[in-house]
Amino acid sequence: MHPSPIFFFSSGLRRLRRLWLPLLLWAGLLTSPAADPAAPAPNPTRPAADVIALYTSSGTYTPAPVDTWRADWSVATLTDFVIPDTTRTLKRYSTLNYAGVEFFNPKVNATGKTRLHLDLWTPDATKFSVKLVSFGVTTAEREIFFTNTTIVQNQWVSLDIPLSQFAGVDLTNLAQLLFINNAGGVENGTFFIDNVYFYDDGSGPPPPPPAPATAAPVPTRTTVKSLYTSSGVYPAERVDTWRADWSQGNVADHTIAGTSLIVKKYSSLNYAGVEFFNPKVDATGMTTLHLDLWTPDATKFSVKLVSFNPGAAEKEIFFTNTTIVQNQWVSLDIPLNQFTGVDRAALGQLLFINNAGGVENGTFYIDNVYFYDDGTGPPPPPAVPTAAANFPTRPANKVKSLFNSSGTYTDVPVDTWRTSWSAGNLADYLIDGTTVPIKKYSSLNYAGVEFFNPYVDATGMTTLHVHLWTPDATKFSLKLVSFPGAAEKEVFFTNTTILQKQWVSLNIPLSQFTGVNLASLGQMLFINNAGGVEYGTFYIDNVYFYDDGTAPPPPPAVPATAAPIPTRPAALVKSLYNSSATYTDVPVDTWSAPWSVATFAPWLIDGTASTVKKYSSLNYAGVEFFNPNVDATGMTTLHIDLWTPDATKFSVKLVSFPGAAEKEVFFTNTTILQKQWVSLDIPLSQFTGVNLASLGQLLFVNNAGGVENGTFYIDNVYFHRPAPPAGGNADLATGGIVSWTAASATATYQPQRSSDGSVWTNFGAAFTGNAVTSSFDPLNLPFHRVLATPAGGGAPTVVPATSQAGLQITWPSTPGTRYQVQAGTGLTAWSNFGAVITATGSTTSVMDPFTLPKRFYQVIPAP
Repeated sequence: MHPSPIFFFSSGLRRLRRLWLPLLLWAGLLTSPAADPAAPAPNPTRPAADVIALYTSSGTYTPAPVDTWRADWSVATLTDFVIPDTTRTLKRYSTLNYAGVEFFNPKVNATGKTRLHLDLWTPDATKFSVKLVSFGVTTAEREIFFTNTTIVQNQWVSLDIPLSQFAGVDLTNLAQLLFINNAGGVENGTFFIDNVYFYDDGSGPPPPPPAPATAAPVPTRTTVKSLYTSSGVYPAERVDTWRADWSQGNVADHTIAGTSLIVKKYSSLNYAGVEFFNPKVDATGMTTLHLDLWTPDATKFSVKLVSFNPGAAEKEIFFTNTTIVQNQWVSLDIPLNQFTGVDRAALGQLLFINNAGGVENGTFYIDNVYFYDDGTGPPPPPAVPTAAANFPTRPANKVKSLFNSSGTYTDVPVDTWRTSWSAGNLADYLIDGTTVPIKKYSSLNYAGVEFFNPYVDATGMTTLHVHLWTPDATKFSLKLVSFPGAAEKEVFFTNTTILQKQWVSLNIPLSQFTGVNLASLGQMLFINNAGGVEYGTFYIDNVYFYDDGTAPPPPPAVPATAAPIPTRPAALVKSLYNSSATYTDVPVDTWSAPWSVATFAPWLIDGTASTVKKYSSLNYAGVEFFNPNVDATGMTTLHIDLWTPDATKFSVKLVSFPGAAEKEVFFTNTTILQKQWVSLDIPLSQFTGVNLASLGQLLFVNNAGGVENGTFYIDNVYFHRPAPPAGGNADLATGGIVSWTAASATATYQPQRSSDGSVWTNFGAAFTGNAVTSSFDPLNLPFHRVLATPAGGGAPTVVPATSQAGLQITWPSTPGTRYQVQAGTGLTAWSNFGAVITATGSTTSVMDPFTLPKRFYQVIPAP
């Protein structure tokens, strides 16, 4: 079926009677192409001796070698752009998320330089950031941000960034430079970049930071277990390394001037690990960790101790500028009881850290690292339960037990009470006077209990019961996980419930584990990392599901009726799926990509013929359409109908390729209403940065707060555009098509006509540039020429022109709307005439060389 014509013309007459027919056009919003710079950035003028250049379009400086201007991990499109009428080539980054410039062979040594310069021009962005990365002993990086007070659109902006702002980066080993546009404002923008170089502004590099002129005080304590002292006053424990290979920071021995005393110097410190595994350090009997430190630049510092017995228990202690004073030795004496949860009998790591705010990536000189006894003696051993938990009394036929030491119930199979990925220790613990051990978790961060063979089916149960006893913790949480799809939910308890040194009975309604499939439970997690006193010890018994006598919760609600059948005209729609078959759907590769985290199945609504898409335990699910990509050019809106029994939030993400540009649009409970069909009509303009011409993925997401991992029934997923405006009059006229050759993109061309070849008059408007090289003369006089006037003025020159009899078709139009002219010898068979035209004004016209036999024309909307 052909689209409804706007109007018809017959070419057998010079001017035809006007016809009034409906103008069936669509009013889709089209994105105009981004503007380009018309002139290059200013030529750099700094002396070449003061510059290390990566790129200048002017060739002012000889550039250092660059491996690539777009690393393969970049998310952006890079092309060379030539300024019109020049030979100046710029770097053009479009749809920029981030792009990496790499120069490893060799790396750049910017010693002696003080600033990084670059010129940029953007038609659309409002923010920009630059990151420098060095690869010395360690990788160090730093990002500098610019907002719309600096980034001005449609003009060249020069950035001169002091290298001192790239704190922690080793200027002697620079290997990467990143251009970034993903930090808010208008993102995924277009940037033209020129004149990228390092230079010395004459101020000279900053002086090296000061170092300690004297050693730390020589320690005098007597009951000590030492890791290092420059004075050698104590024998040292064996240390495997003072910088583990996963550290981020440099370490070197530093000799105090005028002495033979050597201290540890950490520079560009993010974190550095000291390891002593062979053997581990036993600090039993010690009360305090001591170290001396001296820093020229930092204001914060933290220390972390890690024990391995066998799980890794750790605790970090923080110090601010009230303790960390610059340019003097500071003694830290940290009570070991602050390292809660850490087993001081099996210490394996000590971390020095400078990444918690304040001045970061600083330099630290460290000496006298040891544990000591301050005379108060070690704390008493932790308390333990002296009596068992109360025996359970619920009827066995109402219980499904994982573990009960009393043998009241027969336990279902459990694969393990401590998975390999757990962070905490597990041991059997026998309470005095009892015969069956209970479960003891110490230094607990999280521990996983697994029961895959088979899954536990808790259908019909209402409550999860756990008995626990803790000597030290104040918080606890428990997570249930069902499979497949790994739907999970965590329930938290605070110190109003978790009481120390007594048995606490937890009875958790299973309805609190929203989104979890009770019929296929595979994991349970015990967790102690959500604040309060963490890494605690827990004794656990009587872990079972039970029915408290109330009816089990009803099965989740399902839609009783189908979504409304869509009524938009098919010509205005590009559909991915509609159960009513109102539209013909485009090809979709999959409705649940293999990387999705959700359970997917078709769902037939009872009493209907409507099969919709059902996503349960939805975290995120990807719909993919790569063969081919979907072209939504001209569409203005994405429509989705959804129904959910339990969720309160939902988001939709569109992704275009190549470059994987993406944008997510969020909806809260003011829009997402439960147990009713909700129609979402999302303006495509909200998916900023996404290329609508090459869409490859659509994601349904339910992991952004509210009730998560919900169930969704989805139908009527399609793009659409508004109905066209009303039609108007149109004209067709015969005359002459005047053509010429335009040699300049900047000159102005004025067509002229004459009846005798001597007296000339202008006809039509003048044209600038060589994009338009023909005009229509309705009088079709015998003589034509064109006056070409150079840009900026000057004497015009005559350009020869030729004339050919032809037709001009003119119709009312809407700016930004796309039209296709069609021609035929009758009113039944039509073929496209010329290319699709995007209107720029209230009227639009095309020309056709006069052709016999007579032809008919129609103008139709174009996608």
